[in-house]
Amino acid sequence: MNKVRVVAGYVPLEVKHMNKAQYADLGEQLALACKDAGVPIDIYKHPYEECWLAKENPPMVGANPRATDRFDTDEQHAKSNVVCCQFVEWAWQTYKEKPKTDVIVALVYSVMRQGDFTGKRVQPHHISAFLHRVQNYDFTDVPFPGITGVVDQVPVDDVCWRFCGSTHIWPTKWLKPIRKSFKGNVRRFIERYHKTPLDLQIWPLVEQQSDHFRWYKAEYDYTQFTNFPGAK
Repeated sequence: MNKVRVVAGYVPLEVKHMNKAQYADLGEQLALACKDAGVPIDIYKHPYEECWLAKENPPMVGANPRATDRFDTDEQHAKSNVVCCQFVEWAWQTYKEKPKTDVIVALVYSVMRQGDFTGKRVQPHHISAFLHRVQNYDFTDVPFPGITGVVDQVPVDDVCWRFCGSTHIWPTKWLKPIRKSFKGNVRRFIERYHKTPLDLQIWPLVEQQSDHFRWYKAEYDYTQFTNFPGAK
């Protein structure tokens, strides 16, 4: 059985669609779902300035359209993109502290609110059943949920829907090269386009540089978990 840990994180930003208390409630729901599965969770909470990309002073303009229902300014939007690029660093920190971990599942802190628009709201039992399957999956690949097929070219000024960035399943034997590829592609994107990318624009580039990624069909709802290719 794989030794699995879940990683999530919360970085306080100025957003319009949720407040701190709502985030905290969603994070508590996620933690309870992990507890039901018997899988430990590490939740990182720190200021924006401690994000790896924030320390490199990226451009304060996002490379995708600003969601005006969430952000009042381009700077707030760009900071959100920086936080979305933090997941691989939280996973790496957990792995350094718990090197006997076989698989790290990185989930967005607010994942329990997803799915209303498809009628497939994420529930605790979706998380716990998924984690049980991860514990028993034969990891000869890196499963990654996503919406669209392979993209020939990643858009520079729009979202790429190849992957669902709120769920990551990383066998730790490949975490080091995944982290290196992801951060390198972020830096090259910024150097070339002078904009801060959303993580969804970077993961297809990482996929192109790896032989291990295994895409499976999902949406921003419970199919991220129920469609995981492990035995049910």
